Amino acid sequence: MSLKIDQYLAEHLAKASPEMLDEILRLSEVELSATAETARFRDQRGVALGAVSGSMAAAGLGAFGVGLSGEEPLLPLVWGAGVFAVLMLLAAACCFWSARPSSYYVPGLEPSRWVEDIKDGVSLHQGKAEVAALYDAAIKADGPEAKRQQECLQYAAVLAVLAVICGGMGALYGG
Repeated sequence: MSLKIDQYLAEHLAKASPEMLDEILRLSEVELSATAETARFRDQRGVALGAVSGSMAAAGLGAFGVGLSGEEPLLPLVWGAGVFAVLMLLAAACCFWSARPSSYYVPGLEPSRWVEDIKDGVSLHQGKAEVAALYDAAIKADGPEAKRQQECLQYAAVLAVLAVICGGMGALYGG
């Protein structure tokens, strides 16, 4: 994914006083930093919940084995534990999917980016306005990523609730 500078925004930001543009940049940097930090927390949450869901799936497989180990299998327990394990594995997959790498990054801040501006005689003030417009685009670009991660974790939560219900029913009727 490549970010495009909104030229209309950059032109209007260039009309701001130097002090105002510096403040806009400062606040934009704070917002972009917070956006990146929130993205890291979302990834950590997905991985942590995936690990918990995977561990619970392993416990469900253990209960499944216990239900089959007797002379007469406890079919409700086997059914409940089996469905529990499968649903928890799916929940873990959703959690890990939410934390998968994305194409979100903020290009254009490397020093080589300024070479063209220097060659073209772009003022520092205009360059700062373009950087502020780039920050704006980067902050807005995180929205779809956050939504995708949220949806994956919502699916995982639904699957985990269903797993608990099915596992509980199996334990109640099979134990």
